[in-house]
Amino acid sequence: MKKYISILLITFFPGLNLFCQTDFSNYAASILPENLKKDANAVYRLDERTLDIQSSAKYTFTTHEVITLLNKDAAYHLHQRLHYDKFNKIENVVFKIYDAGGDLIKTYQKKDFNSKNYIDESLYTDNKLLYVDAASPGYPCTIEMMSESKTTGYIKLPDWIIVRPNESVENSTFIINVAPSLDIKYRALNTDIKPLIETAAGTKTYTWTAKNISASKPEHHSYSSYNLPKIEVVADAFEYDGYKGELKSWQSFGAWNYQFYEDNKPFTKEDIQKIQALVVNCKTDREKIKILYNYLEQNMRYVSIQLGIGGFKPFPVKYVNDKRYGDCKALTNYMRYLLKTVGINSYPALINSDYNDVPADINFPSDPFDHVILCVPLANDSIWLECTSNNKEYGFLGSFTENKNALLLTEKGGVLVATPKSRYTNNIFSTKTIITLNEDGGSKVISDIYCTGDFWDLFYQIMKQDEKQKQNIFINYLHYKIPEVFKINTKPDSANGKQFSLTLSYDQQYDFKTGNKLFFKPRISMLSSEDIQPVITPRRFDYIFDFPYNKIDTTVYILTPGSAVEKLPVKKELSNEYASYSNEYFKNERGDIITVVANLSLKKRLVPPTDYLKVARFFQEVKRVENEKFIVKKN
Repeated sequence: MKKYISILLITFFPGLNLFCQTDFSNYAASILPENLKKDANAVYRLDERTLDIQSSAKYTFTTHEVITLLNKDAAYHLHQRLHYDKFNKIENVVFKIYDAGGDLIKTYQKKDFNSKNYIDESLYTDNKLLYVDAASPGYPCTIEMMSESKTTGYIKLPDWIIVRPNESVENSTFIINVAPSLDIKYRALNTDIKPLIETAAGTKTYTWTAKNISASKPEHHSYSSYNLPKIEVVADAFEYDGYKGELKSWQSFGAWNYQFYEDNKPFTKEDIQKIQALVVNCKTDREKIKILYNYLEQNMRYVSIQLGIGGFKPFPVKYVNDKRYGDCKALTNYMRYLLKTVGINSYPALINSDYNDVPADINFPSDPFDHVILCVPLANDSIWLECTSNNKEYGFLGSFTENKNALLLTEKGGVLVATPKSRYTNNIFSTKTIITLNEDGGSKVISDIYCTGDFWDLFYQIMKQDEKQKQNIFINYLHYKIPEVFKINTKPDSANGKQFSLTLSYDQQYDFKTGNKLFFKPRISMLSSEDIQPVITPRRFDYIFDFPYNKIDTTVYILTPGSAVEKLPVKKELSNEYASYSNEYFKNERGDIITVVANLSLKKRLVPPTDYLKVARFFQEVKRVENEKFIVKKN
């Protein structure tokens, strides 16, 4: 699926003066109002955007920005990036830099910008990048950016983000002119700004205006970009690469996409025989789906190539079968036709990915999607398949696409349906660790790890790293005590999860000592890595964890002869509707073996603002218990 890059593509609007209407003349930073400087890294003194929608295939978009950078945290504005491709042509661009007093220091014309292909390790597109990296004359300073471009094929229209975290706005305007034969729909998020709507000579004009908006701090672990005040705009009709479509409903947009997934000659007769032979001994559809999904994982790899309509149209099934690779669209459609060959129907499903990306709005048909997965409806439920992975558990999507609304592409058009919700019982991280202490307070450690779900995905990535990187991940991400010796080995997988074994050694297992008393933490890693802090100012938006989980840890300390443990910490139990935690110590009759058993369950991934403090205090208390020590006395 074509990943929409957040772009500053601006198009020339015939009939207007070059760039934008306002003649901004006073660039001195000293005249800025104090209220706009408070908590701000930058102030948008002027932000004008004009979108002229000329047809279902063409629009122009012009911007004029004047931004005062108050400190180095706003330095990213000095690095301007504009993306373009065969449908989006940059007509002109001017970038100016002024010092604190408002004197012009440097001007960059379009010819002064550099250009390069936009390619990363997994993505090849026809996007190109026009860019410039400027130096600051000191802070404060001011930049002025004016750009124009033409678009000759589109699905998505530019949105208007009114203000960003740690930045303020003095004057901002968004104008949309719509040709008589067209119309748009829009929605306002986190703002009550309404447009002025006027009609002249059949052209409808929408004008939004914002003034004197103070800076606010970001709320971390919320929906990405969803907590920004903005106006989203969608055209009812569009045309991309010669393909006309409508966004009047989810049904119509799904119908436009469905045409690209039909393949009249997916497999040869020989291919069909081989595919059917794979499932000849299967008794149920579920068995067939699992075998063919495993075949996909073992034989295909993910390569993303997005050229023109290729951002929406998958490679032919035969191409994937021959080349043994494809992007998410192609691999999903390949899996679809594998299933179709053995009599099982399924549907490609457009979806927006990542754990904190807001689900598509059932009441606002648009194109927020950047990924494709497969839905296999069965008699009583549906099986969802992530077709780009080589290690994903069969039928498990994970935090990348759970908790979303997916657009099924069916023969009758698009149908927006919910993907599975995250369950903490799907994401298990279980460890059993035996620590054998020596006379000097060091240790030999054997730790067996069992994981499922999103933890399974994590360990798959870990095992691809070299030994040093593996150790760093355990120390920095999983918060293991730094060992002198570190070795990780895989074990045979269980029916439902991955298993690993760690061999570690420590010259000093204890945290500290006083005289003949050694102070030990309950385990070699922190059971909770959540850094969720109580706040004074109430949150405005939901707090979102990466995924819910169940972490279980059993740690056994084998003491040296003659050692004795002093009074052990008491059992701790914490619980609320979002999470639970328990930690308990045991010792054997001889007192030379100490066992610590802990269980942490995060049952819900999303916490509303009203319950944020409750959850933050819970994890602060968990952290306190995790840092408790027990004392071993050496005779």
